[in-house]
Amino acid sequence: MTKQIIQDQISNTVRRTILGGATLDQHRDLLSQGWRHDRMANQYRKTTIRYETYHDGVLVEDNSAVVDIAAA
Repeated sequence: MTKQIIQDQISNTVRRTILGGATLDQHRDLLSQGWRHDRMANQYRKTTIRYETYHDGVLVEDNSAVVDIAAA
């Protein structure tokens, strides 16, 4: 039987659309929460990445401390 280590990178992008546009206070709140404003699509986006390490199909290391792309 061979031993196998698998590392997964799980990425998720959430889009938020505010019809009619966001007020200045809403815009500041969303930016402080880690949302990025996409001017072309007029949407706010938040991307998160989670890293997991599996050894023979068993979850060994779950870096649940989700990495936020906007903070990088």
